[in-house]
Amino acid sequence: MGNVTYDANGQPMRLSGINLDITQLKENEAALRHSQQQLRILLDSLPIFTGFLTPDGVLTEVNQAALDLADLQREDVLNKHFGEAYWWSYDPKIQEQIDNAIRRAAAGEMVRFDVLARVREGNSILVDFGIVPKFNDRGQVEYLVPFGMNISDREAAKQALKQREHELELITQVIPQQIWTAAKDGHLDYINQRWQDYTGFNLEQMRQLGWASIVHPDELPAVSSSWIQAIKTKTKFALEIRLRSAEGTYNWFLCTATPLRNKQGEIVKWYGSNTDIAKIKELEQKLLQQTEDLIQANQLKDEFLAIVSHELRTPLNPILGWSQLLLTGRLDADKTAQGIAIIERNAKLQAQLIDDLLDVSRILRGKLNLNKIPLNLESVIRSALTTIQLAIEAKSIQIETEFEFGIGQVLGDAARLQQIVWNLLANAVKFTPEQGHISVRLKRIANQALIEVEDTGRGIEPEFIPYVFDRFRQADSANTREFGGLGLGLAIVRHLSELHGGTVAVSSPGLNQGATFSVSLPLINVPTAKHIDLESDRSILNNEQ
Repeated sequence: MGNVTYDANGQPMRLSGINLDITQLKENEAALRHSQQQLRILLDSLPIFTGFLTPDGVLTEVNQAALDLADLQREDVLNKHFGEAYWWSYDPKIQEQIDNAIRRAAAGEMVRFDVLARVREGNSILVDFGIVPKFNDRGQVEYLVPFGMNISDREAAKQALKQREHELELITQVIPQQIWTAAKDGHLDYINQRWQDYTGFNLEQMRQLGWASIVHPDELPAVSSSWIQAIKTKTKFALEIRLRSAEGTYNWFLCTATPLRNKQGEIVKWYGSNTDIAKIKELEQKLLQQTEDLIQANQLKDEFLAIVSHELRTPLNPILGWSQLLLTGRLDADKTAQGIAIIERNAKLQAQLIDDLLDVSRILRGKLNLNKIPLNLESVIRSALTTIQLAIEAKSIQIETEFEFGIGQVLGDAARLQQIVWNLLANAVKFTPEQGHISVRLKRIANQALIEVEDTGRGIEPEFIPYVFDRFRQADSANTREFGGLGLGLAIVRHLSELHGGTVAVSSPGLNQGATFSVSLPLINVPTAKHIDLESDRSILNNEQ
């Protein structure tokens, strides 16, 4: 998704956006298809009659055992109301009984009773029939699971029931949730293997320790209160809580429990599940962070617009003022020269501001091309020092240089490397008070050339250091800034350094204690006798395309 930013004339300036990685989504889709195939195999392997219903009773899936019972095809029953299926359609009273069971299950109740079902050749068998509601993460009924067992032969039914219980146990072990049941008073009487694997406790240990032993202390009061209330009011239980793993870490789970009632409406058992929602919580946190980042980005945009309008207007005012005075023709030669100098100086300042904006635009669009050749960084640094010499002298700043001899060459764009050093020096001069001190060092660290610019200026507060090289970021706000600038110089330093395969860093003891900026660039193994001399080209930044 993307967003276009327009200038005051309605022309597009910038396109910003994000790319969403859907690899996980595709993998999830493939996993879902595989899971559906496994579910079909599993359902058809079960001797019980089962399938899936929508909450309003439409049959969406049925296993082969239920079809074979009456010699039916899937198209005979699928996507039709379950109460109108062949098994029940012979008797309106039984149909009403089935419909009522669907309504109760859709309301969250597990329903079970014996019923006569029609089979092949018009015969009937007694079926132990039931419908189990299945809930989503929000505690809502998502689908219903009907099941049935032929109990015409009671003895055979007992054996089949044991087999079904075993298969259901297997199902509880393969599903991703932690499954548990509890007596009507809330005490655990069953936990599946996933619960045991996660907590490291078996059922007997859990009974001795109590479920509260694995609940995060912060959630324990809410869990206790909600669980007691659910037992007292005989209502469903659902809560997002953190549970302790066998390793001692806590992860988020959606814990739900549904009461099973007898014919008198009394609770006889609780059926519960714990669903891992750690990834959902992580996603929620990321979305929250993204929202905060967007809000901050919007604030930065407003601040940037204020900065741009101020910074572009600042040199424009003396240009207009002196232009009007010169047009009067009343100024003497000295005043005329002074006015022309002021106009030139402010025009260059405004041009530099615009160049910075254009450079950032080129970098963001990937349109900044580098003409890389082997060169010596000492020449680059000396040329940048010469370019900014007037600003240094204007504030009576003392410059100290320390260049390690014969460190080797780097492969880089001469103009852009000089721009890196010039921006670091300009930043140091800007924030260093009059008669301050700036040190410029060049040395070799392993296979890297290290440029350092250290000043005795304003320094940087620790909390702002991570944002020093961000675009449009300055330590002071748009309304209280003392030093001017668009906040692009150091961002350009970072981008140009990275385009050369280098890195940038900054350190500062704190406010009013100066700062040290460093750029590390990879050295190349080439002869160092020949180098690029930039001393004669001090206007190189003003001639960029």
